[in-house]
Amino acid sequence: MTTTEAARKAPSLTREELRAIHPYVVCMEDGRLAEGASTLPTGTDDFQTVKADIDKLFKTTLPEFIKMHGKPVPMMLWAHGGLVDKAGGLRVAHTQVAWWQANGVFPVHFVWRTGLAESLWDAVKDSLPGRPRGWLDDGWDKLIEIAVRGARGKDTWGAMKTTAKLASEKDTGGAWYFAQKLAAFIDANPGSVSVHTAGHSAGSIFHSHLIPELLSAGVPEIASLNLLAPAIRVDEFKQRLLKKSVLDKITKTTIFTMTESFEKDDTCIGIYRKSLLYLIRAALEDESGAEILGLQECLKRDKALNVLLGKAGSGDKGEVMWSETVGGGPRTSSMSRSHGGFDNDAQTMDSLARRVIDNDQLPAKFETVPGARGVAEASSPWPSEREVLDYISAREAAKPKATGKRALCIGIDMYPLVEDQLGGCVADARAWKQELQHAGFTVDIIEDGDATRQRIVESIQDLILKSRDGDVLVLQYSGHGTTIDDLDGDDLEEAMRTREEKDEALCPVDFRDGELLIDDDLGQLWDLLPEGVNLTVFFDSCHSGGGQRAVMKPPAPSPTRKARLVRMEPENIEAYKEKRGGLPRATRSLDSERSVYFAACQADELAFEHNGQGDFTRIALPHLREFLTRTNQEFYDTVLAEFGGDRQQTPVLLPPALTSRTFLAPLSHAPKGSAATGPTPAPASPIESVSPAGTTRREQAVASILRGVADLIES
Repeated sequence: MTTTEAARKAPSLTREELRAIHPYVVCMEDGRLAEGASTLPTGTDDFQTVKADIDKLFKTTLPEFIKMHGKPVPMMLWAHGGLVDKAGGLRVAHTQVAWWQANGVFPVHFVWRTGLAESLWDAVKDSLPGRPRGWLDDGWDKLIEIAVRGARGKDTWGAMKTTAKLASEKDTGGAWYFAQKLAAFIDANPGSVSVHTAGHSAGSIFHSHLIPELLSAGVPEIASLNLLAPAIRVDEFKQRLLKKSVLDKITKTTIFTMTESFEKDDTCIGIYRKSLLYLIRAALEDESGAEILGLQECLKRDKALNVLLGKAGSGDKGEVMWSETVGGGPRTSSMSRSHGGFDNDAQTMDSLARRVIDNDQLPAKFETVPGARGVAEASSPWPSEREVLDYISAREAAKPKATGKRALCIGIDMYPLVEDQLGGCVADARAWKQELQHAGFTVDIIEDGDATRQRIVESIQDLILKSRDGDVLVLQYSGHGTTIDDLDGDDLEEAMRTREEKDEALCPVDFRDGELLIDDDLGQLWDLLPEGVNLTVFFDSCHSGGGQRAVMKPPAPSPTRKARLVRMEPENIEAYKEKRGGLPRATRSLDSERSVYFAACQADELAFEHNGQGDFTRIALPHLREFLTRTNQEFYDTVLAEFGGDRQQTPVLLPPALTSRTFLAPLSHAPKGSAATGPTPAPASPIESVSPAGTTRREQAVASILRGVADLIES
């Protein structure tokens, strides 16, 4: 049964059930309490919390519980995850309140109305790509990440994080008001309660704001902080909770989360084939590749967290429980196999309860909710895979046949360092834009300070993902190029050929901060190209060689002529390594033979500009419109001839299989007697024939093309 099917079978909470949990719930809208008098709910929609309800909790409900159970009473402050809506948050409370009470714990559930699942689906559903090509199945998650980021899914996530912060905002937040009342109660009744906190998924973000407010208000200590599959960034967790003034007052910190293998076997949005934490890391946070506390590889990579979080059952100030646990004890067991499943996993919940009451003999064991991976998922799930793919199919079927022409032009002159600055790249980009518009293209342009790595990547993604069968795309770049140390070991051919392992890279305006756009990045972008789309790339740049090529010596400086060449300094290389060291392994493009690549010069040459324009652009661009009904090879031959026999740079056209395509035309417009795509080319040299054992003939041929593409990016 899918989670969606489970949701349809999950009954709504009755009026009696809602009224039973009402005294133990702090329900907020945008982090604030409702206004007006206290009223009992008749349904989910009118369930609300006002200040009078919190006042009553401390005046009547909690004192009666303490009188019944004796001092001190453990108080559990629970914050649900970001996936759930109001109904889901109330269902979590309904499942837990009586159970906590049966174990002698006074529960308080913060329902903070997030609903990320529905909101995110609404934000991205019309940007999701169609069904993947069969051989691209491994890249499907990358497509989803790009679609989510391109549809501004991170804005939805950011709004949820803002809601978590607003709840603890001074004077206005509902959780802030609760913190003031709790501190006053403890001050008036010393030793009456011990304060425990638990946050599931984005509930960790909620508590990262609440706990400092609790301590600031006068709560003397937090007996335990328990995080289930925490979705908070590592740096934000450390900034708010690991600082000495806060950490010293948290007696015990415990994390329950999945091992890397189970995270990668999980799903979300119906069709994303990893856990929500990976989607957060790749697409929802502002910084792609942000370290997330609940991911095993991120947690283990951080030295400070390794010091805090010891082995499960060690009794240290901090512990981490990896699910699934093998041979776990009564306080160290966790068996959830999904990100959303921890609040419905009996082993996790019972381990947590035993820690809170400090007793292995648990009076009441947790009962799971049947038919759902997690409690909240029973009422607020992602759509199922079938529903997502059916929606995409219906959406695509309703679209008219595409015949669009779109282009992206990028030009960078004003690099931050004066010695890096160029004088003709923006002029190139503007000239390409004008000429492409005359040829019927819709053109976007990125210039100078706007041409950051993130902006370039998002713009290329947008160009590719919005294309359909029959479209014609152009990507043009004028600026610096370089090479950088290969960090993922994927350049086997390069190492064998040059005895060095290097990635080739374009240089966005922020490249000296480590923000390079390497060939692996471009390869992943090319993988997104839908079938039937013609992409042509024009690079008017050169590379440093880095000792990797015998590059011609740059000419003496001239006020009118300059080589587009840049070298990476040691501090730039270190900045790049720091940014890239924790990122997932990149992969080269598997489909580059469907795209056409023009470059300004060979790998051992330099690309020049003079009199405010790149030489390649100056010569090639005037011929663009006259060759629109002819082939790529004919366009290239004309450009090459105009450079002359005594040229200092020799333009490049790759791959050989696509030279007979009609220049900048839909793929169905192949010249008479020629193929639209042509045969797969043979490897260009013996070294390019080397491939890992077990690769197919297609993969070996593609590897050959990629070597050429890499050289293009350098040149």
